[in-house]
Amino acid sequence: MATATKSEMMGLHSEQLAGRTQQLFFSAEEGENFTYPGAFEVDFAKAAEFDAAPLSIREINLKLRELMSQGFGSITMRNPGARPGIAVGILNRST
Repeated sequence: MATATKSEMMGLHSEQLAGRTQQLFFSAEEGENFTYPGAFEVDFAKAAEFDAAPLSIREINLKLRELMSQGFGSITMRNPGARPGIAVGILNRST
């Protein structure tokens, strides 16, 4: 008989896993029904574009929220740079 490894002697290989499930809590078919409180109704055919180069991160995020509140569903941001924190906390569908 081969020598048992330390983990086998501790019973780790024969332990029954319990307590975790892979339950399905939502259905992908219901995806259109998922909304966040305060989310804006947007029209994905309505498009907007702005230049982010002269704006601060705070101004960029305010501009994004303003455009979404006006119903723009497709927003193009030009020159975002490598700035972190852009579009943080926006829980609205858009493209």
